[in-house]
Amino acid sequence: MRSKLWGDFFGRALERKKDAFQEDTVFEMESLYYFCEVEEEKGAQHLDDYERALGFCPHWVTPLEAMEKNLLVLQEESAHNLWVKRETAVLKHLFLYLKGVEL
Repeated sequence: MRSKLWGDFFGRALERKKDAFQEDTVFEMESLYYFCEVEEEKGAQHLDDYERALGFCPHWVTPLEAMEKNLLVLQEESAHNLWVKRETAVLKHLFLYLKGVEL
């Protein structure tokens, strides 16, 4: 399924850490999150090489299912997939937002 239209801005996550591949370098990544609607029509995947190597494939899940899976991954592989920590933090903020808690 493809995004139909960009909605309201939800939030921003900034990840900054020592680069794992280049000495004396800082890795920085900014992720922006928006609410959107999706179309029923499925589109083709456009994966990066590393995503293809890891076997990425889309699955529609609820935010709660995503959170539960992420927490399991963090318990099993805390040293790997550090992006899961970032996405789990964003999901926590989403739950608070949906409950009406101001951030």
